[in-house]
Amino acid sequence: MKVLSLRYGENFAPPCGTMSAHKSLISTYGFVWYGKFGCPISKKVVDQVMNEKPARVLFIKSGTSERYWAEIEIITRQRPEERFIPKYYSVMARKVKCWIKIKRIYDAPRNIMSQCVVVSSGMPLSIASKASMNPCLLVECME
Repeated sequence: MKVLSLRYGENFAPPCGTMSAHKSLISTYGFVWYGKFGCPISKKVVDQVMNEKPARVLFIKSGTSERYWAEIEIITRQRPEERFIPKYYSVMARKVKCWIKIKRIYDAPRNIMSQCVVVSSGMPLSIASKASMNPCLLVECME
C-alpha cells in the first residue's frame, strides 16, 4: 500500500501537542485539516496516495518514536474554513502550501518504519527518514 510519510515537529504546536489538537477537532466535527508547510505535495504523489483504500498518511514525530496513522479524504492547495483548522495555525496559515483533510488519527505500530520502503529510492523508511532533508516521502508499506 502506498502512503504518504510526513515528518513533523512541535515547533508551533499548542501545549497539548500537534496530534491532540487535531484529534480534538475530529471529535467535534468528524474531521480536521492538517497544514503542510514548505513545498506542496505533487499531484502525482497525491494521486498515488488517494488511489489507495483507505488513503493514509504516516505521521512521524521528529526526535521521538511517536508514529501515527491518519486516514485522509483529500489533499488540496486550497485553504479550508478556519473553524476546521486547529487555532495554532492562525498566525501562519498563509505559509501552508498544502492541506490534508483527516478523518481519523491513531497510533501506528512501533516498528512501522521498518515495514515501509521509499518508492523513489527503495531505501527503508527507518533509514531514509533520518538521512533525508525532505519531510515528505511516498512509501510502500507492507503492514
